[in-house]
Amino acid sequence: MGSGIVFPAIFSNVMEFTLPVGSAISLPLALASVVEAAGGAVLVDSEVKEILVTNGRATGVRLANGETMPTRAVC
Repeated sequence: MGSGIVFPAIFSNVMEFTLPVGSAISLPLALASVVEAAGGAVLVDSEVKEILVTNGRATGVRLANGETMPTRAVC
């Protein structure tokens, strides 16, 4: 374990909260799995240039590489 765990470990004992098992990356990986299991996609290293809006609702994104991704839900 790295030294970065010292203060979170102390606070988890004092404040009675838990830490994710398997390191800090465990939670984002689990969330990505949930999104993918529901048919979604998680993109990394993709810069969003614009959020596409139709009738006041987000309907997709335009990436820096020019790719447009229409969608039902943009988070």
